[in-house]
Amino acid sequence: MPAIRPIKINFGKDATEEMWKWVEETTEYWYARTKRFREEKLKEFARLYKGTPAKDFCDIPWPGASNIEIQIIASNSDNLLARVMSMYLTDPLWTAKIYGDIAAGAGDDQRSAVEKFLGNMALDPAELDFYRVEEAWFSSTIRNGTGIIKFPWLYNVETQYVSTGESDTAANKYEMKDVIRFDGPWPENVPLNKFLTDISYQKLEDSKFKCHIMTCSRKTLEDKKALKFFKDEDLDAIIAQPDRSQADVLQNY
Repeated sequence: MPAIRPIKINFGKDATEEMWKWVEETTEYWYARTKRFREEKLKEFARLYKGTPAKDFCDIPWPGASNIEIQIIASNSDNLLARVMSMYLTDPLWTAKIYGDIAAGAGDDQRSAVEKFLGNMALDPAELDFYRVEEAWFSSTIRNGTGIIKFPWLYNVETQYVSTGESDTAANKYEMKDVIRFDGPWPENVPLNKFLTDISYQKLEDSKFKCHIMTCSRKTLEDKKALKFFKDEDLDAIIAQPDRSQADVLQNY
């Protein structure tokens, strides 16, 4: 992928504090405003898709009547999803065009190479992995009316013990070296019950606020701290004030 890295901008102390105050207040507002949708409406959509009866016991037209739900929603949703995902049978997946005053047929090899590169990057699980991501995205869109994909920039560095010589022999010297394993966009789905935005806009792109609710365990936060994903002091403050105790977590199993 192209080596284009995001740049952090320093807005100054006062502006930064005002920005994060706005983020915190906006998050709390839309978290409360959309609570019913996230905790009730989406669960109802999931129940209808699975065909789970609304009541465990059916007493109409008589007590103990059949309580079987016909899987109409699931059948039609999965059928439509299969039709949409058939777009990946197209070859090439994306087409490229050559522009300019050139002779007919000139540059066809370059165009074909670009099309093949785009297709490989889209389907490669180690790159964009679009088939897996878009299958979940379209499934959410069909079942719930919309789906969300985010494109965070992943920068993954791995420390390796490598030889400094030309051949792997005992006479060679070894040293620790940082190897960049991934540097580029990493598309991932955001579950609707973990997504917040300003719902007063008709189009999502017009909203100035979008938030992904990320539930992390203590171990996950400690790993992020070790990998320097966030500031140590910020993660220490979160770890020191957990939302749930370990006993509460174990009780749910």
